[in-house]
Amino acid sequence: MEDKVKTNSGFKKFKKILLRTLLGILVFLILLAIALSLPVVQTKLAHYASNQINKDFGTNIRIDRVGITIFGSVKLKGVLVLDHHKDTLVYAERLQTNILSLRAVTQSNLQFGAIRAEKLNFHMKTYKGEKTSNLDVFVKIFDNGKPGSGKFRLKSDELFVSNGRFRLTNENAVTPRVLDFKKLSGQLNDFYIKGSDITAGIERLSLLDHRGLFVENLKADFTYTKTNIKLDKLKLETSESDLEGSVKLTYTREQMKDFVNQVIFDFKVTKASVSSNELNFFYPEFGKDQKYYLSTVLKGPMNNFVLHDLNLLDSNDSEIIGSVNFRHLFDKKG
Repeated sequence: MEDKVKTNSGFKKFKKILLRTLLGILVFLILLAIALSLPVVQTKLAHYASNQINKDFGTNIRIDRVGITIFGSVKLKGVLVLDHHKDTLVYAERLQTNILSLRAVTQSNLQFGAIRAEKLNFHMKTYKGEKTSNLDVFVKIFDNGKPGSGKFRLKSDELFVSNGRFRLTNENAVTPRVLDFKKLSGQLNDFYIKGSDITAGIERLSLLDHRGLFVENLKADFTYTKTNIKLDKLKLETSESDLEGSVKLTYTREQMKDFVNQVIFDFKVTKASVSSNELNFFYPEFGKDQKYYLSTVLKGPMNNFVLHDLNLLDSNDSEIIGSVNFRHLFDKKG
């Protein structure tokens, strides 16, 4: 009986100790969460993190504020990555994510779950007289000084973008502005940067092309490398047109200098309904309010391409079947 009393007494003491320990941990976590939510703490964390990265790798990264929750979520405000010319490579007004592997970060292997980016601005640029883009230069910083080793990795299960912008510029080209997409919003799955190669499954994406065409929804398997850009399983919708097919652009560094004349397109159009009003954004010689229904395979550079196996029907029931060669369409814009 006495042993039983001692056992109950010991158990009660253990429960009290356990309860106090758990309460202490809970209070600590609450205080930590409160501290991490304070602007002054977030600013200190941001400056410490960016300064440490810049010191270790020689980068130029700035973060205005960092917020970390007890559940592992990370919120970054005012993220700016400058390139080797101290111009913007990447800027985001706000980033929210969680790091899946802290150990991998030390090995230039950034693994994230979902990333939500507001006002993401990505400018991939090749400067006058240089052969590689600012992204290539930035990636090599993390490759321990070994060009082309491709050790840098960045993975995200899902990337959500709202009101973003993507630019591809080559100052050595006849027409420096290769791509300029504004109002980017949508979702990319399995986003992966390996060295300077980029792959992603574009689940849904809307954007405004710099010529004025607004794409309401784009879906495709996207790949970018130093020698090609691919959009497989492509589905594209605008207010007046829709298209299904696949696109591949093939090039060398030298050919990128003259994009409209030397970059080779291989564009398979499985089926499409195209408005003349939207074609006029690219070549303003079409009549208004015309509709074209077609399937074809486009091959060649923009200034000298052939539509192979063309089957085209317009809204007036006129039909063209065969192959058509288009030349010098973009000379006026060169």
